[in-house]
Amino acid sequence: MKLNENGGAIVNMASTRAIMSEPETEAYAASKDIRAAWVWQAKSVSDGGNELLENAAKHKINRLYVNVDMNLSQEIYHTFISKASKAGIAVEALGGDPSWAVSGREGPMLKLASWVSNYNLAAEPEERFDAIHLDIKPYVLPQWKEDAKPLVQSWVANMKLLQEHVKQAGAVEVNVDLPFWLDSYTVTGSRTTDDADNESLSHWFIGQFDHITLLAYRDSSAVHDIVYWGQLEPEEQPEPEKPTNQPEIRGTYIWQASQVTNDGGDHILEFAKAQNINWLYVRLDLDQPYSSYRSFVKRAQAQGIEVHAMGGHPIWGKKENRPRIQRLIDYVKNYNAESEPDERFKGIHLDIEPYTLPEWEYDRDTLLTEWAANIAYFHDETKKDSDLETSADLAVWLDTLPLPGKDMSVSEYMITTLDHVSLMAFRNIAEGSNGIADVVSQEMKIADRLGKRLLISVEMKENFEGRHISFYEKGAAEMERQLALLPDLLSEYKAYKGNIVHAYDYWIQAKP
Repeated sequence: MKLNENGGAIVNMASTRAIMSEPETEAYAASKDIRAAWVWQAKSVSDGGNELLENAAKHKINRLYVNVDMNLSQEIYHTFISKASKAGIAVEALGGDPSWAVSGREGPMLKLASWVSNYNLAAEPEERFDAIHLDIKPYVLPQWKEDAKPLVQSWVANMKLLQEHVKQAGAVEVNVDLPFWLDSYTVTGSRTTDDADNESLSHWFIGQFDHITLLAYRDSSAVHDIVYWGQLEPEEQPEPEKPTNQPEIRGTYIWQASQVTNDGGDHILEFAKAQNINWLYVRLDLDQPYSSYRSFVKRAQAQGIEVHAMGGHPIWGKKENRPRIQRLIDYVKNYNAESEPDERFKGIHLDIEPYTLPEWEYDRDTLLTEWAANIAYFHDETKKDSDLETSADLAVWLDTLPLPGKDMSVSEYMITTLDHVSLMAFRNIAEGSNGIADVVSQEMKIADRLGKRLLISVEMKENFEGRHISFYEKGAAEMERQLALLPDLLSEYKAYKGNIVHAYDYWIQAKP
């Protein structure tokens, strides 16, 4: 999950490698050792961003890519960037959407560039954005797999339009996120040299933009959590105490399909046994043969673990990407049809979270409507000729949002539509106001009324938004202590069925 499921900032931490083109800007020449974080929820700076800056300083972050909400008062950004500057932290204006690479869809990108240019012209030096930072990722669009070449060319063309626009609107640096594997694609006629047709897409971007942040993901479609240090051997630590008060379900997320397909997932099953895990959401790589998963699912079931196939991306909230949902459904159904009973997935789980998309800020009603329709489609299509269970992750704050055209909240609609929901109650304390039990109470009441099951998901990933979000600092033993309180705190709700820890990659390396 790239996303903060409680409505706060969404921060993905990365040490970035800056690749310079000539001439270097003063800021980058001064310090090439950049440690950066993406801040996707624009409202995280609306209160001054003090907690965000404290956490950035704590983790030696010296650059923040902050998603811009052009509807917010510019004074909010003046205040935040001024504070960041004093702390030695540069701030870049973050924006992006896969559609920005499509011909004729560059409008929102140019609007962002104009807004930042005008903002910087009116702001004091210490209040200015250091650059525009683009995170576009057109390779998640369906047409990329069908035929990437036209999309590559329109992406390049739109970037050229942006460069011209920036020159006219006012000088501002433009930086870009780029996956490392794009060097296998070529740009046609991008320069006047004889070898122009052979220029790689990566080389073109590096030559055109002020700096590139390499997304060193392990597969070409990775847009979720990637643990760069996941293969490092952790220091030997005492094992946390085994929980004594457990609900029915205890699970985790497996985000990297390769952890199952490459070595059969032995390490996952060993960890699951040690932690009394009986439920797994496993992200699937749909390009892998069915045989890649059969052994793992069979051994997991023999160990008493229920395995649900998982997929999703924020753009799956859009109607135009419904075929991606259908592809996952078809894969799982066909897999189950060709597998023995003890090798089959029990359900399909979606992690979509479209509130990280730019449209959430300027066309929320349309996005909510399409997301809800896609969820209904997902449930109905999954249930055709199958007994697969349908489920999805749900941010706890969505109970405050009405669903356009429906007399109910987004949360109520999702709980009504699906077989079960995993509530992303990202808090590190069970009791009290704004604790886990408190933030899930409305959803529990809804689910009880509807006779639906709810699971509670908690965070173990390092988080830079606030001290109350993750168990990363508190460790596994404290997480177990807090989770053990939930059965009593939620005893009045029949809907509560268990807990899911996000995620295996972070849990296995957790502090004791």
